[in-house]
Amino acid sequence: PGTLFAGWGNTVSRSTDFGWTWGNLDVGFVSTAIRDILLDPQNPNFIAVGSSSEGVRVSVNAGASWSAQSSGLPSGNSARIWKLGIDPGTLPSTLYALPSSNGSDSCGLYRSTNGGASWSLVESEEITRTSCISDLFVVPGSPAILYALRGNFYKSTDGGASWEQSYPGLSGTELTVDLENPDVIYVSGRGGVAQSVDGGESWAFVGDLPGATLNTTAQTVALGAPGSGVLFAGSSFAGTFATRLAADLSVALQTQPELAILGDPLQYTLTIGNDGPAGDPAVEVVHTLPNSVDFVSALASQG
Repeated sequence: PGTLFAGWGNTVSRSTDFGWTWGNLDVGFVSTAIRDILLDPQNPNFIAVGSSSEGVRVSVNAGASWSAQSSGLPSGNSARIWKLGIDPGTLPSTLYALPSSNGSDSCGLYRSTNGGASWSLVESEEITRTSCISDLFVVPGSPAILYALRGNFYKSTDGGASWEQSYPGLSGTELTVDLENPDVIYVSGRGGVAQSVDGGESWAFVGDLPGATLNTTAQTVALGAPGSGVLFAGSSFAGTFATRLAADLSVALQTQPELAILGDPLQYTLTIGNDGPAGDPAVEVVHTLPNSVDFVSALASQG
């Protein structure tokens, strides 16, 4: 807690006091720009950095020393590593890299199973070396499940061998996932932020960005601290926005038959819906039976 990283120019800086003071790490880049800084949430000693022209640098000792780890990745003018991903806690680390270049064959999805020492292209019918992906997420504990953005949302359940895509209602730029429930996904893009609560099968917009227009692009999206219920979005030319995710619950009661004769069986059906972007685990539904009705049994459709 309290440790932050920032990339600017060809420099990576670190703070261990919530950003009050900073020191620079000697990563070894010469004349490039930092594109992404990747941490392993289960291994604080592991850090990887992607750059705009000098590939990937990796540290396994919390930044004390660094090594170039780009064998197998596009090189030269195509060595722009836009984004990095990780399967948390794996030793050696399983990493993913997303090159992004104007070159026709310098994009795609690359994977390393040895901490970055070597990389190989993960090519499929849906995502090839010409497919520039803007973001990637590896589901913790289920490394075969990958989420990716290439305008549309893509999901793989076999480690990238094949993908299914869905349209979030906007052209996606970045995604973030609720770590307590990886089926809950947020995608930022032109017009705002979209949410899926079923692993990308369906999508709905999460409110509006105040003062934004359809042409305003939410470039980034992030969840607040676990349990806070806050979602942040950073936009182009319109500032940063925050919204509190809330439940929108409804309860409906039906009886079958509508008019019952004394002594006949009577069935109550309670339907509870939630049209909001968040759940509410504290909600409890109680239905009190009339004095003339005896309880026999209950069946829940889920939960």
